[in-house]
Amino acid sequence: MLTKEKIIEVLSKTEPVFIEDLAYLLGIEDISKTDLFELVRELEQQGQLIYTKKNKITTTLNMKLISGTFIFSYDTGLIKVGENQVKIPVEKMGGALPFDTVLVKLSKSGQFGEVYKVIKKAEALFTGVLKKKNGVYNFILSKGKFLYKTIVANKFLNGAKNNDKVKIQIVSFSIREGFLAKVVKVFGNAYTKDANYLAILDANDIITEFSPQTIDDANNKTKEIIDEKVLINRLDLRNEAIFTIDPHDALDLDDAVSIEKTENGYKLGVHIADVSHFVVSGCPLDKEAILRGTSVYFADKVVPMLPEQLSNGVCSLNEKVDRLAMSVIMELDQNGNVKDFIIKDSIIRSVKKCSYRDINSLISKTNDEELAKSYEAVLPYLDLMLELAEKLRKKRFARGSLDFELNESKVILDQNGVPTEIINRVRGESEKIIEEFMLLANETTAKFVFFQELPYIYRIHEKPDIDKINNLIKVVRLLGYSAKSIKNGIHPAQLQKIISHFMNTKYEKVISMLSLRSLAKAKYSQICLGHFGLSLEYYCHFTSPIRRYPDLACHRILKYIINGEMTENKQNNLKNFVVDASLSSSQAEVRALTAERAIEDMYKAWYMSLRIGQSFDGVISSVTSFGFYVELENTVEGLVRVSDLIDDYYVFNQDRLCLVGERTKRVYNIGDQIKIICTAADISTGQIDFTPF
Repeated sequence: MLTKEKIIEVLSKTEPVFIEDLAYLLGIEDISKTDLFELVRELEQQGQLIYTKKNKITTTLNMKLISGTFIFSYDTGLIKVGENQVKIPVEKMGGALPFDTVLVKLSKSGQFGEVYKVIKKAEALFTGVLKKKNGVYNFILSKGKFLYKTIVANKFLNGAKNNDKVKIQIVSFSIREGFLAKVVKVFGNAYTKDANYLAILDANDIITEFSPQTIDDANNKTKEIIDEKVLINRLDLRNEAIFTIDPHDALDLDDAVSIEKTENGYKLGVHIADVSHFVVSGCPLDKEAILRGTSVYFADKVVPMLPEQLSNGVCSLNEKVDRLAMSVIMELDQNGNVKDFIIKDSIIRSVKKCSYRDINSLISKTNDEELAKSYEAVLPYLDLMLELAEKLRKKRFARGSLDFELNESKVILDQNGVPTEIINRVRGESEKIIEEFMLLANETTAKFVFFQELPYIYRIHEKPDIDKINNLIKVVRLLGYSAKSIKNGIHPAQLQKIISHFMNTKYEKVISMLSLRSLAKAKYSQICLGHFGLSLEYYCHFTSPIRRYPDLACHRILKYIINGEMTENKQNNLKNFVVDASLSSSQAEVRALTAERAIEDMYKAWYMSLRIGQSFDGVISSVTSFGFYVELENTVEGLVRVSDLIDDYYVFNQDRLCLVGERTKRVYNIGDQIKIICTAADISTGQIDFTPF
């Protein structure tokens, strides 16, 4: 059988040949009756084969060419090849535009290259602001910076005006003229909330409207009634003391808990909304859910994964109504070790919709009598929950699990949507309780499926890159912590020790942040590779199927197992499904997080734009060659540029990661407390500028 691999193998062992000679080498007698032409074309598009000037075929490796994605940096072009970058001088860019796939001939050192051929033109789109100057429309990127100026000719404006937020596509490039671009979408004035919302959602492919087919499917599913047929083989837990604990304004309630003391320890129930009962494989709801991947949460709105009829309606574990669930009921000993468990379809009736705020007040005994009366159905269980959660947390830390003390923002808006306050969201005891219970349910279900040796979607967190960890160690050494460089990997307990050392010091949040940045990103995978941050061998996401697709998929697979429906055909189909769903869900999570952070940055910039000229106390969170970032107590972060440090000429010390004044010898270090003045804040980019007070 003729394959791409066979073609590459033959060509790698010979000089460039005509396609007829290649056919002979492959043992093909009648070239017109084979797929050779099509396979060669595909390999050429992939950058593995190339035609020489004499129309002969050879491999790009034989020609000492590499393929990759072409991008522009601040002072040069770059070709990205995996994790490596090769610089492309301006005069050797060969007409390549951003994100084109190109073949590059490397210099002898391998550090520089020349674009040999553009093998695939990109349709790269960029979001930013139009600025009219001297009658010419310049395009300014929202994030980052193009190497050359970017001009939009009048004929390419597409109705856009000065200061509009737009999306553009690059049409051409020349060293003399720079980029010429055309506007493909207009969002509105760049200094309005609505335009930035639209631009951020668009840039991150966040789908805001459900298709008519999905809405029809949702409407039909909400008509389903819970009858005796539905209840067959379900655990009836409607008389159990089961309740939800969520933010006070949450509407999509997908997890509930129950607990009781037993002779040998504890009986903990984690009851999760049975979304898979309504969203079956392949239905319109399922197709759109996997496309969205996750719900996206902003300060004043939610873009849900599922229509509200489900997310806030029949799937949500609302108070005092019958709801279908999947329950994980675990028997734990006195030390919090799981000794036995069952996973069953169930029906529950939550006795109370609890809020974190209220439960925290009840635990700390700062509540009033009226609040206690309204929570009388759950009060008997709070001390027991706290007791078990503390044991679970102690066990988790003992095995090396990481816990970062990071500033998490909450944006407070007035009735007109204007940010009036940015506060540091603090986790109370109730948040920590639910976190421990959900972690345990996720671990338990992942371990159960792993030993069934069946396809599944795991939540994995791979070991960190050695170089990144050593960069962290370099910083903590500068702050007085004695640590050796890492050569063969690090255990989470070692990283936890570093974080604990700086706890309750002025460096606590900075070290937590730097430690987090040194880690790999968690993602979804069909392969169970463990979770470094939690120090677990088996882990998945099971507890939020209303807002995360992997959880929904895990429920569906669990149902096949516990209900005896895992046929050989289903198992074969799942092998490909879990690969595709893991990848698409990981990508969706990145898109959602990027959008959430961008809109949060927009609100922070808006908030600070109303406070230009005011002074604030902050901490230096990072230092670079072009300045340093300062984080305020309310989590707002801004940049102090070197150019604004007018008392001296400051030089970046790479070894000590600080800025040093040449004359005054004044030093700006990570973790230093500093008073600053807010000098600028741009809502369109989220950029905030500070200067020392």
